[in-house]
Amino acid sequence: MDAASAVAIPVAFGAGLISFLSPCVLPLVPGYISAVAGVAPGEIRARRVIGPTLAFIGSFSAIFIALGLLGQQAIHGALTGNAAHRVCGALIVTMGALFVLAPFVPRLAREWHVGALMARAGHGGRH
Repeated sequence: MDAASAVAIPVAFGAGLISFLSPCVLPLVPGYISAVAGVAPGEIRARRVIGPTLAFIGSFSAIFIALGLLGQQAIHGALTGNAAHRVCGALIVTMGALFVLAPFVPRLAREWHVGALMARAGHGGRH
């Protein structure tokens, strides 16, 4: 093994590990594992894993691209220039702060389940 490979392989592994543990990727891991987990260790074949993996990547890509385009159009329609940059920057900083504070502030880490909310709402005045 040459000197370049001896350095490149650990650096590439470290970069992949850092990107895997990043706040943008780590929340996707449970969904990915559940999409591919239907395959028992003895049944692992390329066909059984590649299909669900491509479906997972395609669906997440479509959702995030659509949301990005919608958000871009909404902000572009309402704000332009420096105001748009400042509002977007403030939103990113706010979401980052909420993400960091969520483990320490239980109220920020609550989960909302439609069934539980409907049960709390009751019949809404209907008999």
